[in-house]
Amino acid sequence: MDVENLFPKIIFKTAINQFDLHSESKCLCLSGKLYKNCCKTNVDSLNETTRDYGVISKKNGLKKFQDAKKRTDKRSAPNILGEKIEKRARKKLSFCFIRELFSEDYFSVNCSSKIIKAHTIAEQNLKKLQTEIEELYTFNDHAFVEEFEIDHVDLFYKKIAPTTASKYTMFCGNHDNLIFSEIENNNQVFVKNEKEYIEALEYSIKAASFELYYKLLQIFYLAEYFIEIKEIYNSDFIEAYKNAIDYYCVFKEHLKRLVIDYKEYTTYGKINVDFKYEIRRLQTPKIEFSLSECMSDNCDEVVFINVFNNENAYVVLSTYSDFSRKFEDYELIEYILINSTNIFFNKEFFENLSIEEKSSLFKFRRGLNNFEDEINLLSVLRKLLH
Repeated sequence: MDVENLFPKIIFKTAINQFDLHSESKCLCLSGKLYKNCCKTNVDSLNETTRDYGVISKKNGLKKFQDAKKRTDKRSAPNILGEKIEKRARKKLSFCFIRELFSEDYFSVNCSSKIIKAHTIAEQNLKKLQTEIEELYTFNDHAFVEEFEIDHVDLFYKKIAPTTASKYTMFCGNHDNLIFSEIENNNQVFVKNEKEYIEALEYSIKAASFELYYKLLQIFYLAEYFIEIKEIYNSDFIEAYKNAIDYYCVFKEHLKRLVIDYKEYTTYGKINVDFKYEIRRLQTPKIEFSLSECMSDNCDEVVFINVFNNENAYVVLSTYSDFSRKFEDYELIEYILINSTNIFFNKEFFENLSIEEKSSLFKFRRGLNNFEDEINLLSVLRKLLH
């Protein structure tokens, strides 16, 4: 796919004190054409004073969200424009990360022609969260925070089938089967010391793959929004686009490093001592959510995090930096909950939360919490770590 070849070239113009496209940049719509030969004429024809990325992006979904709050079916989230655009962006993303990262390497020549929907959370771990016929719950990232009301808290979550949860078209069948063989094909993990290193690596690749895919999805989402509504073109939009591209280009090196370590170990038995991991067995027989993603204060120091059920309830942390802070179980789960994206809750657990607990969980994640929410979140943590 060679996605980076499609990216526009964005520069900061000091003369006008804002971000803009280079004169020879590729187009923001990711067509591969030069901007001046693609969408520039349409943008230039618009009144510059009507362009406002923040206002327009909210306005186009806000009314549907407000209407949804008036319905009696409080569990049905509105199908707003942002969600439709994300679906279109997902359809354009179909590739194998191994081919993207190692185009000239022997490892990538084994790419199969069939791109599959690969789980970013190990499939067997989702199955152990609950039965396949039950739905999972996750956060609704298209919900409007400005419209948050406790009586409509269910609009800020969404249901998803376990068969589709955490699945994205980002690996070919060959590489998905190869790279994740230890954690997908074995019913037990972290029971043999000699397997810990490769299992921790595979879980880390899962987390890093989601992070990189999610940032790439953001780039394609912005491109699709631009195709839909040219009026969002302004300096704020261009800056958001640039930040997403910059993050992707830096973070891909983390995934590449993990895959290189995987190759070195499986081919030569070499262990990278800079790859550190902690396997934490929680003091509970089951944790009521699964998660796989990365968390960091900046793109240079990244911690890969996986939460799942196997023979035990596990949290697996790994990094190429140092674990600068030691967390107790409660602290760790709280940190994960309020910083997560790729997270899926057990249906029975979630539906048994009170409306106040659901509200506080969402508000903490969006930075809207107060003292009362701290008490409610503590109650959620007790239920998770019962």
